[in-house]
Amino acid sequence: MELECMCGEGKLGELDQLQLNWDANYGKIWQVRNKLNDVWRHEELYWKQRAKTRWLKEGDANTAFFHNSTVQKRRRNRIARIKNQNGDWECNDAQGFFFGSSNDAQVRNTIETYFQNLFTSEGQRDWGDILSFVSPIITEDINSSLMAPIIDEEIRHAVFQMGALKSPGPDGFPGVFYQKYWNIIGEDMCGLVRRFFSENENIYAMNVTKIALIPKVLSPELVTQFRPIALCNYSYKVISKILANRL
Repeated sequence: MELECMCGEGKLGELDQLQLNWDANYGKIWQVRNKLNDVWRHEELYWKQRAKTRWLKEGDANTAFFHNSTVQKRRRNRIARIKNQNGDWECNDAQGFFFGSSNDAQVRNTIETYFQNLFTSEGQRDWGDILSFVSPIITEDINSSLMAPIIDEEIRHAVFQMGALKSPGPDGFPGVFYQKYWNIIGEDMCGLVRRFFSENENIYAMNVTKIALIPKVLSPELVTQFRPIALCNYSYKVISKILANRL
């Protein structure tokens, strides 16, 4: 691995030199770039496997490694304080270890208020004038294709297109669960999706979404310095993927 990293550093220096004359070295640049990406990919996989090996060995045991991992995760996930829209600090109780505890009402209210104001509709708008300038481009054949009944193979294809290890939503199941046990749950999943399109079944349950706030900066002070990531139910993702594939 050390040898690969040294080779990678050499390739990086070579790439810098080649880019001085881009036109003449275009093919060589892409060749070096691909080799460099392979080295970085191998290094990433190596450290990922190292971390996984230790976690499998000590992760669930009553060890210092387990407790340190838990404490560090709590600290990373906790939003201790945030500035409200007036610029005043809203702080959690010092004993509140994570967002969602009974001590975080002030911070929680500030964040909820911000996103409620951001996503609340201001009322109906008249889009007629704008839409009058948009010419229809969907033919009858395209429309028939879009409106065709959903088939099981289409659902299965969407499931196996999804990232297997993406963060799960409120249902708690990542894509790898559906892909690995498709021979067991595939029929139920297909039935659920078909009922959604034919009967609008379980729309409310499917729409339940968790919002994770990812810091944009090292020490965020404002709600705007967090990036909201929607963690949707897997069934919601599959239906969205089917629609995207048809479009």
